[in-house]
Amino acid sequence: MSSTLRDRTVVIFGGTSGIGLAAARQAKDAGAKVIVVGFNAEGAERVAAENALPAGAPPT
Repeated sequence: MSSTLRDRTVVIFGGTSGIGLAAARQAKDAGAKVIVVGFNAEGAERVAAENALPAGAPPT
């Protein structure tokens, strides 16, 4: 991912595991605000905890 994501908002569907999770991490590292959408509640809680945000938190 390029630094052109800095200060942009990215929505990743299926971002609780696999390729979606990897893309979400790369986007975050590139400076984007990342919204992860997934059907797995446990995965969403884990991703939120890794990023120090409550699950369901609105983007800032």
